[in-house]
Amino acid sequence: MKPSNSGAVWSIFEPGLKYEYSGGGTTISQLILENTTSEKYEDYILKNILTPLEMNNSSFSQPPAKDKESFLATGYNYDKEVKGK
Repeated sequence: MKPSNSGAVWSIFEPGLKYEYSGGGTTISQLILENTTSEKYEDYILKNILTPLEMNNSSFSQPPAKDKESFLATGYNYDKEVKGK
């Protein structure tokens, strides 16, 4: 559907019935959370999940904060490290 370059996101399972990864579903969940709490997703996750779990080196910020760059996972393309992680 325009202006998107992909089809619509639809719920195909009743919540709690089955798990299947959905990038679009994750985006919809993020939107629901932001609209419900009036907070940015990354701020909500930090305050309500990462900090209470003492996950002090984790973040959902994009781009990553400068003080977290040393904790980023490194991507590989076969045996070569991806530039910029």
